Amino acid sequence: MLLQGLRAWMLQRVTAIYLLLYISIAIISMMFYPIESGSQWRELFAIHWFNIATQGFILALILHAWVGVRDAVIDYINHFPSRLLILSVIAITLILSGLWSIMILIRVM
Repeated sequence: MLLQGLRAWMLQRVTAIYLLLYISIAIISMMFYPIESGSQWRELFAIHWFNIATQGFILALILHAWVGVRDAVIDYINHFPSRLLILSVIAITLILSGLWSIMILIRVM
């Protein structure tokens, strides 16, 4: 799937909405039910729907970051080999970070 033009723009907007909703709900929840220990964090992420929502948050964050950074790199780095290297490093970093985060969340379930 090529993320160019309208598709990239739509993906950026959809992920931004999901990120905003997730963060808003998390902040409001923590205002009413403060988490004070590591065991409470584990209990929170052991809740199936919250764990899945958090995995969705991680995926949305990675996609959102990729579209934004990719567009900035394409706009400002004209030397093709440099652009390819930078985009490759960013893509690998985002993929590995996402996999690491998902593995942590799966381990908690």
